[in-house]
Amino acid sequence: MRDTLVSILAHRRLQGIGSTVLGIGLVLAGCGEQKVERPDAAPVFPDAAPIAEVVAPVPAAGPAYGVQTYLAVGVRGSLEATITSSVGVEFGPALSQVVARQLVWWLNPSRDLLPNDELEVVYELVKDEEPLVHSVWLDSKKLKKSLSAVRFRPQGTEFDRFFEPDGAELEERLVGSPIEGYEQITSLLRDGRGHKGVDFKTPVGTPIVSPFAGTIVRKNWSVRANGDCVDVLTDQGMNAIFLHMNEVAKGIEVGAKVTKGQALGKTGNTGHSTAPHLHYQLEKQKKVLDPFNVHQTERRHLPKEQQAGLTASFERFSRLRKPK
Repeated sequence: MRDTLVSILAHRRLQGIGSTVLGIGLVLAGCGEQKVERPDAAPVFPDAAPIAEVVAPVPAAGPAYGVQTYLAVGVRGSLEATITSSVGVEFGPALSQVVARQLVWWLNPSRDLLPNDELEVVYELVKDEEPLVHSVWLDSKKLKKSLSAVRFRPQGTEFDRFFEPDGAELEERLVGSPIEGYEQITSLLRDGRGHKGVDFKTPVGTPIVSPFAGTIVRKNWSVRANGDCVDVLTDQGMNAIFLHMNEVAKGIEVGAKVTKGQALGKTGNTGHSTAPHLHYQLEKQKKVLDPFNVHQTERRHLPKEQQAGLTASFERFSRLRKPK
């Protein structure tokens, strides 16, 4: 008899400012349904409420927006196929793309995930937006280790970032980046999607600067696809290309010289773009280069005085995990 994915683990509510946590683990079994018991008690958080009874399957009334959902799966095939087989075709592809943005900093999700690698995610469906991932755990056979990261907003910063347990930021950053204030890198050359640049998720109007000195050789070409855009021929002989801009800075015209760090304009959502972001692309003699190989990179660390808050976030989401 063919293996069947059966769902059920735990349904937990964390009360407080409308925060609900729904835990659903997916277990590979022969047939039928299987209930996995959860611990009866959990430490109290300021926004905590009693644990609800197990509820499965998910009601057919519609998606539970604003609910934090725990998902545990064994990898079978591609990441998208694995997640979609568990959560359904309506949200599976989008959720797999968002999860891949975390995994890509550990391995290549298209190539390095192996059968029965264990993946756990806490995510939330947001109406009219992509799913929001709160935490990720991966037991990788290829890397021979367990990895984890949680969404956390450092004090005095504008955006949540993903951090590993030791306080290291999950994402690498470009030294001399064209953009400083961004929420997340949503596409890389090495993520297996065939994208030619790095995409920075950021609000419309975020300042863009030139990472290199050079000369403006193109401005606002193929606008239907690119939106407002700029191409800088750098003094190193590379083309630095910036797409989907909201506006180009005054004085940025073809033939104009620019210095390193000079303002080029502001980010937008123009051209063939589905959400506000900056597309940053490097080429040399028509060959696409990976900015993470051209720039120096760094991984920032959370200040020690904020480590306790990060640890509490890890502990909070870890209580939703299935027993090993």
